[in-house]
Amino acid sequence: MTLRIVKDEKAYPSKGIVSFTSVIGVALLGLRCGDVAHIKTFKGEFDWQIFTVSHNEKKTII
Repeated sequence: MTLRIVKDEKAYPSKGIVSFTSVIGVALLGLRCGDVAHIKTFKGEFDWQIFTVSHNEKKTII
């Protein structure tokens, strides 16, 4: 899965574009390759391992 983390007004979760203030965005910010994020959402609990991180003004891929 590829996610892009953006400002609130640019978020479009169904397309993998999440806000940095969302539950998922907050959990992923600051993580590095190999880290595991434990995320609790209204749909359940998930563990996501980070494989790549790209910092780019057009997209951040996690």
